[in-house]
Amino acid sequence: MPSNTESPQKAVQEITENVQQQVLDAIRFGQDTTIDAVKSLVEVVRPYVPDRVRVPYLRDVEPKQVVEATFGFVEKILETQKEFVTNLLAAVKPVVAPGEDASSN
Repeated sequence: MPSNTESPQKAVQEITENVQQQVLDAIRFGQDTTIDAVKSLVEVVRPYVPDRVRVPYLRDVEPKQVVEATFGFVEKILETQKEFVTNLLAAVKPVVAPGEDASSN
């Protein structure tokens, strides 16, 4: 927990980072739980499934390549959005009044 001697900005930054880490941990936990459940399901149904499920149009496609291409595109979109928001905030900065210091009230 932030101490009383820290600046409000530093305290907000620490709280934000803490919340972000908790969210990421929860997402990872959910993902790990899902993967474990799918692996268990596969083991249960494996004896009842033919040797391999055939999907002709996926014959020459590597799942890892599809994932890499898709996430690479998403990363480019996020980078573009980050640049846009950064430039947008820089553009409005000259007309936005700075926040008042809480100690001056």
